[in-house]
Amino acid sequence: MANFQVQAIVSCFGPVDLAYHAQQSEGARRIVATFLGRPCEAAVGLCHKASPIAYVTAEAPPTLLVHGTDDAAVSCENSQ
Repeated sequence: MANFQVQAIVSCFGPVDLAYHAQQSEGARRIVATFLGRPCEAAVGLCHKASPIAYVTAEAPPTLLVHGTDDAAVSCENSQ
């Protein structure tokens, strides 16, 4: 079985911090709760584990975050 490693990451307007994203709007809160099966407040550990930002380290592969300033679903601050 081959051992593959991620060489690079490209995220197009994806939420990187689910706890932060869930606080942006009621719609975002519902989306995150549906994804996790419960609200972030009820599953803080799961919310953290499901957030890409939890895996950012100095050893992480090169990452490109692409985001538009008019995004109504995921605020650009999430990528910043």
